[in-house]
Amino acid sequence: MLRMTRTAILTAVSLAAGLSGCADNDSSLFIEGVLAISNTDCVAQPDADAEFLANGLLDVLFARGYVAAVQVGNQLTQQGNREKLRTETSRVQLEGAKGTVFDVLGGEHEFEALATGFVHPASGTDPGVAAMFVNLVPADVIDQLADADAVFGQMAVRFKVYGTTLGGEEIESGDFTYPIAVCEGCLVDYPPDANVNMSGEYLCGNPTDTADDEPVCHYGQDQRFPCSACAASFDECTSPDMNPYYDR
Repeated sequence: MLRMTRTAILTAVSLAAGLSGCADNDSSLFIEGVLAISNTDCVAQPDADAEFLANGLLDVLFARGYVAAVQVGNQLTQQGNREKLRTETSRVQLEGAKGTVFDVLGGEHEFEALATGFVHPASGTDPGVAAMFVNLVPADVIDQLADADAVFGQMAVRFKVYGTTLGGEEIESGDFTYPIAVCEGCLVDYPPDANVNMSGEYLCGNPTDTADDEPVCHYGQDQRFPCSACAASFDECTSPDMNPYYDR
């Protein structure tokens, strides 16, 4: 999966903003990117030097949506002052995201997803950062594509996040566009050690094959996983011959 550094993304965002000629000031709260989550602990770690995904991959055989770990920045300046008994009002309680899914057929689907998060104000010139998990592709969008037999291709999600400051002011970010490739059955692997009898017939469902499987944060999203992890629930995982979309 293609990944980008924070510097590269901020440069791209700045160039896009310059080209768009947008007059609105959406800089107080902003989306910095979709975090690349480590498979070891599956925890989204917001950080100034965090690594971001440039695009997503959604396998609709295993997932009914795409859950993104979005890093959000807050550039509101600190207002609190203990000496003057003034509480901090620039912290932001994140409440959700809303936007549009542009599907593989060119259709548009408006969505709004509730989410939670809390981001502190800026410290000097450094914004406060926080992570929030957002389902960017609702299940009904996947169902519509499946009904149209059109689950393969490229989609994009244009969205913004919103929340409320501790001072009671509603706030939202500018738009952020995230491309997602869509497939069916493309993220499952059939490693040689899953074929325990070496006879040419895969036995991916054998319980002995699952003990050392690499952890998977979200099945069907971004990360490949062995057939032994899904053979008990999906016929397509029992053998590559059962998966018409497996890339040999």
